Amino acid sequence: MNLENVTPPSHNNLRLPKNLWAILVLSGVIVVGSIDYLTGNQLLLSVFYLLPISLAALKIGTPMALIVAVISAGVESVVNIWAEGFYGSSILVHFWNTGILLIIYMYIAVLVSSLRKAHERERESARKDYLTGISNFQGFRELAEREIERSRRYGTILSAAYIDCDNFKEVNDTLGHDAGSRVLRVVADVIRNHIRATDIAARIGGDEFVVLLTDVSHDISVGFVEKMRNLLLQEMKENNWKVTFSIGMVSFSTPPLSVEEMLKKSDALMYCVKRETKDAIKHEVV
Repeated sequence: MNLENVTPPSHNNLRLPKNLWAILVLSGVIVVGSIDYLTGNQLLLSVFYLLPISLAALKIGTPMALIVAVISAGVESVVNIWAEGFYGSSILVHFWNTGILLIIYMYIAVLVSSLRKAHERERESARKDYLTGISNFQGFRELAEREIERSRRYGTILSAAYIDCDNFKEVNDTLGHDAGSRVLRVVADVIRNHIRATDIAARIGGDEFVVLLTDVSHDISVGFVEKMRNLLLQEMKENNWKVTFSIGMVSFSTPPLSVEEMLKKSDALMYCVKRETKDAIKHEVV
């Protein structure tokens, strides 16, 4: 896999705790309400209440957005009473207008929340391999970067196992691409079912997979990967697929500088296996 031309992801997303976002959106309602009061009915400011409502929907969630919508409608209602009194002589007109505003605000809150959820689903699907359902390279890199940072902070060991399916091209050539796809899905299922919830598995090439093991020693990681390879071989045998596995595993006693460095080292070991014997594991500690 060529890692030279991969552009690092952006880290410019503004991430704040939800309680701080709550303070910001409520402060926004107060600011808009204050301006609304000072200007009386000379300026129509109803639309500006949508800003804190939308921000709550994007950064906190639907329940908070609905709460902010109710508060915004209430603030605007009180401001109208303080600034100009009831509309005309009928209290019903005032409550009618407040009710209409509340409906609009709540609709916007739900709409923006739905758009946020749809966007999150799209981003999540972009991090998944379409064929196997495990992470793709982009998803793996984002998760691995977090583990590298955690390793720097707490001094934990990371072990990266780079897995190549030997003779996979022969399966495609002799049995067809449908059979090849089944092989990849089975490999992914075995890996996914074998690893822990804290580990990371990804398909990062045509027939290449990587597993990142966290918080375990090198010896335990070697045993873990050997067991996983045996399970993979068993599945291949049961399906009469002549596929074996060349695996390079590197345990990092000090955190790697980047995900690319991690993959290059484990990939290099895997290619040593491919050149020498295939169907084996080569491992080291760096």
